Amino acid sequence: MLSFTALRFLGMFALSWSVWGYHRRVTREDSRLARVDLLRLVLSGVCGYTLYLLLGRYGLHYTTAFSNSLLLATAPLFAALLRWGFRDSIPVAVGPCPLGA
Repeated sequence: MLSFTALRFLGMFALSWSVWGYHRRVTREDSRLARVDLLRLVLSGVCGYTLYLLLGRYGLHYTTAFSNSLLLATAPLFAALLRWGFRDSIPVAVGPCPLGA
């Protein structure tokens, strides 16, 4: 189980940097990260993904696998609705990520 979780972390890391690199290449914008922000970005990603995995496993104890997978699959929709609710921005389609920006 631990090796599968480690693979998920590595996969998340590879996917996130791939999407960022693709975005930089397609938009041709210089979106460099400041060194000060890099540590914060990495820590927030690791903390967020860790909580996502832990709470998903905790939720499996109290519900069925179907209900848990349905909730996890609709998490991007909930995040987009929260962004819209807080008036941060209206979710728009940007590149390969339909809920990005």
